[in-house]
Amino acid sequence: MTGFDPSQLNILNNTLVPHFGKNTIVTAGVDPTFTIIIPATVNLGTLQKGVVVPDKDFPVEAKNVIIEAGKSIVVSVASDFELSTSGGATLGYQLHNSSEKVGNNETFATFTGDRTEAGKVKVPDTSGISVAGVYQDTMTFTIAYQ
Repeated sequence: MTGFDPSQLNILNNTLVPHFGKNTIVTAGVDPTFTIIIPATVNLGTLQKGVVVPDKDFPVEAKNVIIEAGKSIVVSVASDFELSTSGGATLGYQLHNSSEKVGNNETFATFTGDRTEAGKVKVPDTSGISVAGVYQDTMTFTIAYQ
């Protein structure tokens, strides 16, 4: 039986052993996710001709926002901003975001993270009320990831 010869250890340590390597790339994907909450209704209450109408809050909220760097979520609105009755009487109203009045087919808010845009709906002039009835309009919101 042969024993271990420590002198052989040095020979092994000084012998060039070829090195073979392979890179391993680890990847994981994270899909963009977000929730945009837009009020379903705004009730301006009972209007009276010539009486100022209080603004109604219209908060649009972005929650759980995970998006790519350099991207944003754009919320736009389309409307003629005119309340009307089934009989055809009309009354203008306005939508404001936190800084300005928003017009037809304009951006209401741009989101890059979780936050709430503090909007308001208002009827600036009730002197145009001509008939009694239910005045109604629909605002259509578009949400784009760009």
